[in-house]
Order: sequence, then C-alpha cells, then structure tokens
Amino acid sequence: MKQGGGVRRILEKVWDVLYPTVTIVLCMLIVTVVGIMAAGQITGRPGLDSRELLAEVRSLPLWINVGFYSLTLISQRKRYALDVLRFQPENRRWKAGKLLAACLLAAALGHLLSTGIAASGFSEIFSGYTDQAAAAFEGQNLLLLTAATVILAPLAEEMIFRGMTYRRARSYLGPAGGALISAALFGVYHGNMVQFLYAFVMGLLFAAFCEKSGSILPAVLGHGAANLWAIGSTPVMERLFQAIPQAVLWVSAAEAVVGVVCAWLLFRGKQKTGEGGKKDG
Repeated sequence: MKQGGGVRRILEKVWDVLYPTVTIVLCMLIVTVVGIMAAGQITGRPGLDSRELLAEVRSLPLWINVGFYSLTLISQRKRYALDVLRFQPENRRWKAGKLLAACLLAAALGHLLSTGIAASGFSEIFSGYTDQAAAAFEGQNLLLLTAATVILAPLAEEMIFRGMTYRRARSYLGPAGGALISAALFGVYHGNMVQFLYAFVMGLLFAAFCEKSGSILPAVLGHGAANLWAIGSTPVMERLFQAIPQAVLWVSAAEAVVGVVCAWLLFRGKQKTGEGGKKDG
C-alpha cells in the first residue's frame, strides 16, 4: 500500500508540473483546427489542403496565435492566481532600472543565440525551418505581428512556463531543477529542434529573472523585448551583414558587452536588506 501511495504521489507531482504545458498545447490545437475550418469557409474553399490554405491566407498563423494565446490567458488566469497564492513569492520587485536591464539582456542574448545558430548551420540541418521562419514574419501586418509576438505570446507563455510550471517544479526540485524542467518544456512546446535550443536557453534566463525578482514581470518584459528586437532588427541586420560581412562580429560584440553588463547589474551578489528586513530590489 505504501509503495502504491508513493507511486501515486509521484504521478500527481508529474501531472502538477505538466498540466500547464498540456493546457497551452490543447488551446493551440483547438484554435488551430477551428481557425483552419473557419478560413476554409471564409475563402470558399473548405476542402483546401491546410498548407495551401496557409499559403493563400498569409496572416492565418498570426490570427491562430492571437486566438490560442487569448484562450490560454482567459482559461488559465484563475489557476495562475491560485498558484501565486500557493507559492507566495517574496516581494522583491525590481525597479525600473532593473526591468530595463532585463529587457536589454534578453534582447541581446536572444539575438546572439539566433546569430550563432544561423552561423553554425544548425538550422540548415532541419529542412524547411528557414522558410517557415521567414514566412512567419515577412509580409505580415505589423500591428497583428506585434500583438501576437510582442504582447500576447510573452503574457501567455510566461504565465504558463514561469508563473506556473517553474514555480511548481521548483517546489519539488528546487530552483535549478525547476529552471531546467520549465526550460525543457518551453523548448519542446516550440515544436522543432532549432527553436528548442533557442527557447531552452531563453527559458533558463527567464526562470532566473523570476527567481531573482520574485515576479514573472521581468520575464514577460524581457520576453517581449527579445521578440520585438527580433522583429525589428532582422531586416536591417540582414541587409547590413550582406553589405558588410564583418558587421556580424561588431554587432555580436556590442550585444555581448550589453548582455554582460546587464547580467552583472541583475545578478551580482546578494540583495541588500533595507529597513524592516525588506530586501531592496
């Protein structure tokens, strides 16, 4: 009986950690199916292959993203609020300066990772990834793209993977174990090996933000900043790198310096304790 109870408790803990990821994936599947069916009816070609339909309606993936991120936020907001009460994070709110440093660090690291992955040729191993990535950004409505990737994606994904998954895994495995589990699930959720590598590293950074600040706000802002920098800088950087190949090294070096300085500001030593035993942030 004791052995059976032990296995049951382990399974309950595993499900507790996996539940948030399962919910966002289910929301994605539901909205994707509904979105493709609706697009088929709107275009008058309900029997069209999904790939052909996506090629015909370029903005459909973004509308699907807006839909499932919104559904995730609406359906899981109460569970997230319960998790905030459940884990009672310490009040170590970062002030504006540290929030800005978190945004700069996330944007710099994100672009360095993308540049490194592209330079290594790793993305070329997986056929179709480059074309899919380009299709997701090129020719899209800027407002819709910003809403989906800079606002809704950081809100929904950070609520799920740091606000819920990280905190739950941390309660069982400690900060390091929680960071690894949440980052791994964040990577798997992105659905391919190239994005897994990127999302895993960024997930570790966002978990560190959450751990150090006691809030998911720095992770949300950093996530949004990384996505915004990717959207805004990619066309400019591509033209710059084609015209001046050495510019890759210059930009990467500048981003590395910014990242190191910001990381030092955010994670140096222990936080000072102010009056009344409160930690300064």
